[in-house]
Amino acid sequence: MLAFIKPAFALSVDSMVKIAKHDSRGVTFIVQGSDQNRKIEAECYMVSMDHTGKETLSVCDEKYVIYPPIFDLAAQQKRAIRISNLSEKNQHQEVALRIFFGELPSPQQQPGVELLSRLGCWLFFQPSNIVIQVQAHISNNQVTIDNQSNVHLRPISGEIITKDGNIDISEILKQTPRILAHHQRILPLPSHIFKQLRHDTIKEIKIILDNGYLLRLPLS
Repeated sequence: MLAFIKPAFALSVDSMVKIAKHDSRGVTFIVQGSDQNRKIEAECYMVSMDHTGKETLSVCDEKYVIYPPIFDLAAQQKRAIRISNLSEKNQHQEVALRIFFGELPSPQQQPGVELLSRLGCWLFFQPSNIVIQVQAHISNNQVTIDNQSNVHLRPISGEIITKDGNIDISEILKQTPRILAHHQRILPLPSHIFKQLRHDTIKEIKIILDNGYLLRLPLS
């Protein structure tokens, strides 16, 4: 029988999501080690998504620099890792980055299987002027949310407003990954919800974001 024992202290960071203002020249993550001495690798990727929320990663260019990219971390030790932003300050669209911190294998192999931790964090550098512009439409048993804003959105609750009443779609939205700037997201509607909808009665979609922002979207 194989037994997997979770370490008392696993690799962790102070925040899984960080949002930097447009004039920020860098962001610091505080990384805390597990219950063993480890060598950690820090990686930076640009990220885009398809309409289902699947991520595509590409290595960051020279505008975004992690220091140090590889470092030693004693058991439960904390260390500050900085991601510097060397791009132009007056950017017009938010930059979405994925920052990964991963334990590297021990140089001396030990008997058994070595379990290594890897954490993926979000880092957003916002533009100097934030513009929120979103469109939505319903067709073919699905809702399409078109985020034409210059920043990402993260829906947490919402409902479809009809002449006959409101239909809660919060559970669908909670499972939705972040919608990046100038990205679309297509959300399949369960059949029991779609059967309640008649297009001549649909008025709008109301969505609440994680920052408390309320979107009222007339259907296009």
